[in-house]
Amino acid sequence: MFSASPWAADGKVYLLSEDVHTFVIAAGDRDVELAKNSLDEMSLASPALAPTALFMPTQTRLYRIGR
Repeated sequence: MFSASPWAADGKVYLLSEDVHTFVIAAGDRDVELAKNSLDEMSLASPALAPTALFMPTQTRLYRIGR
């Protein structure tokens, strides 16, 4: 199940599920899974996008992914 809003960048769509998985799929007409990652805990919130980073909240942490 997905509560967070999906986001897109560089021809990819990112989805964050409630059961700690992040899916990366190719943007387009076909569902091509490019990657699947796991977090340590559940996240119901949508990530915040900044010019050089992605901020991803979980139940007790705030992850910063970027340069």
